[in-house]
Amino acid sequence: MANAKQRIEEWRCHYNEERPHSGFGNLTTTAFANQGQPTRELA
Repeated sequence: MANAKQRIEEWRCHYNEERPHSGFGNLTTTAFANQGQPTRELA
């Protein structure tokens, strides 16, 4: 079971942080999420 959890985590990291997605202009999901609107300062 521990081996399965480790392999799933490795796949998740690869999918979200390394693999480009055509739907995001060939950016990784992490890079796409990081290019969002700048945060606004609350009053």
